[in-house]
Amino acid sequence: MPSDAPRVLYSAKDLVNFFGCKHATALDLVVRAGAMPAPEEPKDEYRDLLRAKGIAHEKRYLETLRAQGKTTREIPDLGSLEPRAEATRQAMRDGVDVIYQGALENLPWYGYSDFLMRVEKPSRLGAYSYEVADTKLARSAKPKHVFQL
Repeated sequence: MPSDAPRVLYSAKDLVNFFGCKHATALDLVVRAGAMPAPEEPKDEYRDLLRAKGIAHEKRYLETLRAQGKTTREIPDLGSLEPRAEATRQAMRDGVDVIYQGALENLPWYGYSDFLMRVEKPSRLGAYSYEVADTKLARSAKPKHVFQL
């Protein structure tokens, strides 16, 4: 739930958190309203290491896709959601094979994908559409990961 957005936006993570603890979501909304300060995220070297390893894993997979001859577009972190979502829509209109770090929105919902993979299934884009693909270091998918997809 980004606090800098002019309206309340929800991500798949917010929905997973809601299913896990409705009170946590209520507290998130209180923080967003400015009635309570946001808790500081504790320093966690293990989490930071996992995050770095996950990003390296994504980059290796992206290079594998490029080596297969797939056209790719990496969506840069442009700050707010709107320019990232528009860059993602443009990449989709351009019909690239793989979109890395795409931003998706269907307000009030939003999310960022590891990968959007072109599939030959008709849509408003033409003879193709896109499916979300996620990369994880885990050996098996956890229910929350499947739900987020």
